[in-house]
Amino acid sequence: MQRPIFGHGKNTFIPLSKKKFNVYGNTHNDYLLYAVEHGIIGLIIFVFIFYRIFKYFWENFKITNDKLDNYLYLSYIAGLSAYIFSMLGVNIIVTRYPFWIYTAIILKYSYLKTSTIN
Repeated sequence: MQRPIFGHGKNTFIPLSKKKFNVYGNTHNDYLLYAVEHGIIGLIIFVFIFYRIFKYFWENFKITNDKLDNYLYLSYIAGLSAYIFSMLGVNIIVTRYPFWIYTAIILKYSYLKTSTIN
């Protein structure tokens, strides 16, 4: 509550919890971690990124006529939803990089696919 707008900075949660509560531990919740480290502004940006990605793939899922593309988009949406939900109870530090690499590949595929149609 000391810095709710901008947060305390990267990698400050564990030292803060040790100082304030004499507990050396992690949040086990990525949203809480982002709120403490980056404040409300950082948390809103973090959530907005996932919202825009979800919205983009959902719209592509609805407009595509190709069955294989529908399967690809639906599987990505299911994985993204599970990823977003799992961040409530687990810090997903290890899988972040493969997730963002996979997101970039699917996003580029989608851009290429829609650019050839138009």
